[in-house]
Amino acid sequence: MSDVLGIGPHPDDLELGAGGTLALLAAAGRDVRLVDLTRGERGTRGTPEIRAAEAQAACRALGAAGRECLDLPDGGIQARDLGQLEAVVALIRRHTPRLVITLSGLDDHPDHIEGADLVRRACYLAGIRNYPAPNHPPFRPARLLFAMGRRPFAPSVVVDVTAVYDHKRAALAAYGSQFRRAADD
Repeated sequence: MSDVLGIGPHPDDLELGAGGTLALLAAAGRDVRLVDLTRGERGTRGTPEIRAAEAQAACRALGAAGRECLDLPDGGIQARDLGQLEAVVALIRRHTPRLVITLSGLDDHPDHIEGADLVRRACYLAGIRNYPAPNHPPFRPARLLFAMGRRPFAPSVVVDVTAVYDHKRAALAAYGSQFRRAADD
């Protein structure tokens, strides 16, 4: 059981969009867990192994209790794919979070668009008794929040993360493969 489940399409997306909020919740004693839908294996920089190590370091910097990856295909997240939907429903039922935070679908990246819809759909379907997710009783999170990505929107919640901003910066710094370019790049 976790209080908060952050679900992002790729390693580094949660840190960029909601890292401060996740760190603030962890610092307040909430059980915060992070989930990457993909390994980011098709990204321009880094390897899946490097990105996995960076993601674990970022998790520690935010103070989250743990991180996992669903290993969905990078560049292939599909909100209406029944296998992907069942995987996220099972994840939600297993963790039983009161709050789920994911990225907004207002973005240019197809995985961000589909990922937001996948998580939204799964949060609802997780509460339906006859929706398949073996060994996990129905459960629906009380809240689903969408963190702002590349495209701004009028937020319904604004969180002051000043007190933990250094944690967010440390989490972002963990992603050396993504944010530091070699001279020949």
